[in-house]
Amino acid sequence: MSSTPSSQSASIAFPGLVTESVLRVRPLAKEIRELRRQGERSPVRVVLARHPDIAQDRSLVVELANEFLCQASEDGQPINVHEFIGQFPAFQDAIREMASVHGFFVDKEPLLEEFREADFPEVGTELTGFSLLRELGRGTFACVYLAAEPALGNRLVAVKVSQQGTSEAEILGRLNHRNVVPIHSVKKDSATGFTVVCMPYLGSATLCGLLQRIRTPSGLPLSAQTILDASQDRVAADYLEPHQQSPNAILRKGTYVDGVLHLGLQLAEALAFIHSLGICHCDLKPSNVLLTPDGQPMLLDFNLSFREQPVDQRLGGTLPYMSPEFLRAMDSKRKGFPNQIDARSDLFSLGVMLCELLLGDHPFGPIEKTDTLEDLRKFLLDQQQKGARPKWSNNPRVDKRICRLLDRCLSFRPEDRPQSAAELVTGLRKCLSRPQRLRRWAYLHSRLLVATTAISFLAASLGGYWLIPAEPYSVRQFHKGIALYHLGRYDEAIEFFNRVDHLDPKNPDVQFARGRTFQKMGQFDLAGSAYLAADEMRPEAKVKALLGYCAGQLEEHERAIAQDNAAIGSDFKTAEVFNNRGHSHLERRNLEDAERDFKKAIELDKNLQAPHVNLALLEVVRAFKNSEKQWTCQQGIAEISDALRIGPDYADLHYIGAFLYARAATQDRAMTKPALDYLEKAVASGFPPYKIDPIGFAALTQEPRFMKLTQSPPPQVEAVRTPRLLDPVQD
Repeated sequence: MSSTPSSQSASIAFPGLVTESVLRVRPLAKEIRELRRQGERSPVRVVLARHPDIAQDRSLVVELANEFLCQASEDGQPINVHEFIGQFPAFQDAIREMASVHGFFVDKEPLLEEFREADFPEVGTELTGFSLLRELGRGTFACVYLAAEPALGNRLVAVKVSQQGTSEAEILGRLNHRNVVPIHSVKKDSATGFTVVCMPYLGSATLCGLLQRIRTPSGLPLSAQTILDASQDRVAADYLEPHQQSPNAILRKGTYVDGVLHLGLQLAEALAFIHSLGICHCDLKPSNVLLTPDGQPMLLDFNLSFREQPVDQRLGGTLPYMSPEFLRAMDSKRKGFPNQIDARSDLFSLGVMLCELLLGDHPFGPIEKTDTLEDLRKFLLDQQQKGARPKWSNNPRVDKRICRLLDRCLSFRPEDRPQSAAELVTGLRKCLSRPQRLRRWAYLHSRLLVATTAISFLAASLGGYWLIPAEPYSVRQFHKGIALYHLGRYDEAIEFFNRVDHLDPKNPDVQFARGRTFQKMGQFDLAGSAYLAADEMRPEAKVKALLGYCAGQLEEHERAIAQDNAAIGSDFKTAEVFNNRGHSHLERRNLEDAERDFKKAIELDKNLQAPHVNLALLEVVRAFKNSEKQWTCQQGIAEISDALRIGPDYADLHYIGAFLYARAATQDRAMTKPALDYLEKAVASGFPPYKIDPIGFAALTQEPRFMKLTQSPPPQVEAVRTPRLLDPVQD
C-alpha cells in the first residue's frame, strides 16, 4: 500500500469516529481470519458468541460482517452472500445494505474484463489530505469512503477513490442539480495514481433498500411513509450530519403510488438536466439512486456515462435495467460503438425501476437464473422483443394513465418511447396532479368515505327503521357467536355456532368459525374436522394452513407437511406456515428441509421468536446426532440469543442455551461460564432441576455451580414452554 499510514493519528484526531467501531473490530478481525484458517464455516457467529457484549451492537455486527466478506473477497473465496446474511436475522437489513453498497453480491454488471479491482487504501490511512474513516462502498473501478477533511475543520465527506482518471469528475463538475450528488473537489494522488473525488456525505440508503422492504408476502405498502422508512441510513448513520430539509408532503401523507411517482418525477427532472448538457447516464439502476434521509432521490455513479458523439467509449452496466439497444450493444460479437444508444435508453431504465417499485417485481420477469451473462442478455432481449408488459393487475392502485406512460417508457423501439426526459416529466406531473392524487387517496380510503356517507344519512335512515326487515334467526345467532368469540368466551360461542351449523350445515363461514373456536379451546381434532368441512365447501389457502397447524399440534406431521405444502402452493407463503412446516420436518428428522423452512420464516418476519427457537433445537438434534464428532453449536447459540432478544423470556430458552454452551464447552472451556449462567436463569425462571439431563451437561457435572443447581428445590409452578408452532391466521 503506497498511501501514508496514519491510523494512530487518525484515532487521536477523531476519537468518536474511529475508535468506537473500527478500532474495536481490528482485534476481532484477527479472530475471524484465524477461524477461517481453521476451516470454521461461520466465523462471525463464533466471534459474536465469544463476545456477547457486542452481539447486540448493530454497527459492530455490520462491521464484522463487512470484515468477513472483505477477507473472503481478498482470498478469492466464493461466498453465498444471501445465505451469509441469513445468519444474522436481527441485522439482515443493515448487512444486506452494506453488502449491496460494497458490491459483494454476485449479480454485478459485466464490466470490462481488462480491469481488476485495485489495491485501494485501507481505513485509517490518509490520502490527498483526507483521513479515511470508514469504507462505504466498493466496486471494480472505485472505492468510496467516509472521510474527514482536517484542512476544513474535520468536515465529514464521502470520497471516491478511482483508478479511472478524472472523466467522471469532469462530468459531475458540470452537473449542478438538486437530484445529482455534487462534488466538492477532485485531486490526483501522484504516489498511487488514484483520482480522489470529494463529495458531501448524504447517507447510504438507496432504492435497493426500498425494493427489499416492499417485497414481502403481505403485499405492497399503501403509504408513502414506507419510502421515508427505507431512506434512513443503515450503514453509517452515526456519522450522518442532520439533514435540514423536511420531507415532501407527498411522502408524509400520500399513498405509496404517489410516493413512487414523486421519486420518478425528480429522477426524470435530473435526467432532463443532464441530457440537456449532452450527457447520458447509461447505468441507471436502484443501487445508483441514493435516498437522503428526507426521501430525496440523488443520481450516483457516472462512471459509464458518455457525452454525445463519444470516442472509443467503453460499455458496461447492469443487464436487467438495460434498454434493448443497449443489450444488443453488449453482444460480444459487436464491433464499434453503437450509435443508436442515446438519452432514450436512460428513459427505458428509469421505466424499469419505476415499474419494479410499483409492482415489487421486474417488468420483464421473473428473471430466470442463467449460467452466463450472455444467456441472461439473450433472455432479457427476447422478453423485450416479445412485447412483454408489466402485470399491472398485481397493483390495482396504479391507474391507466400511469400504466400507459410507463408502458411507453418500456417500448422496444426508442421512437415509441417518450422522446425526451422533459416529455416524461410532463407525463409524471399529470399523474401527480391534485385530482389524480385525490382519486388514489379516495380508493385507498374507500371504507372511510363509505362510513362518512353512511353517517350523513343516519338520521334519515333511523326514521325509516321499521321498513328494514330483521336479519334471519341463523344470521343473528352467528353474529352473537362471533361477538362471544372476540370476548374470549369460547364455550358460549361454540354453542351458538353449533346451533347455526344445525340450521345451515352447508355454510363454510360457520364451519370456519367453529374451527377457530375449537382451536382457541385447544381441541385441535375438532378444529381440524371443522376446517376440513369448510375447505370442502370452499377451498381456501388459509384453511389449508390451519389444517396443517392443527395436524402439527396433534403430532401428525406427515399430514401437517402435506397441508402446509398445499397452502404454500396456493401462494399462502407466510412466515408462520414455513415455521410450522419446518417444525414437522424437524420432528421427522428432515433436518435440511427444516433448516431451509426456518430460515425462510425468519427472512419473511425477523421478529418471530419460534423459528429461532426451532433452529436452536435443530442444532440440539445435530449435537446428539454427531455425539462422536466435533460440533460447535455456534449457530444454535446465536439463535437462542436472537429468541431471547425478541422475547418473551421463557425458561426452556435458557435451558436450550445452556445445553448448547455446555456442548461447546467440551471443546472450549471458556464456554463453561455462559453455560452455567444460562442454566441458572432457566432454573430461576421455573425450569425443574430434576429435569436437567446429566448426559447433555457432562462437561459441567464437576462444576460446583452445576451440582448446586441440580440440588435446588423444585419450582412451585411449572414454567410455560416456548410455542414452537404458530397460528397462521390472525383474527
